[in-house]
Amino acid sequence: MKLHIIAHYVGKRPNDRYTRRVYEDGWTFTFHTITWDEINVILDLVKETTPSFYVEDNEIIKIINKEAGAYYSGQKGVDDVISIIQNRVQLYVNENS
Repeated sequence: MKLHIIAHYVGKRPNDRYTRRVYEDGWTFTFHTITWDEINVILDLVKETTPSFYVEDNEIIKIINKEAGAYYSGQKGVDDVISIIQNRVQLYVNENS
């Protein structure tokens, strides 16, 4: 869907002019309409990407997700949850080093 929206604007880059947006706080953003060459570069980059790890398979992420639930549900305070996560992760690292 997003690629379709991007492709819709391709070729409407008159005289290679850039558009500049100025925000209330003074921040500016200058951009141009994407070209087909730029789209192809992005698509090539996406095709070549590989995740550095899978969250579902990462035991430390599982520990964090499980213990954070107690904080979000109001069962435990943030300090208690942090301590539990630190202890469980340290135990996991010690056992798997």
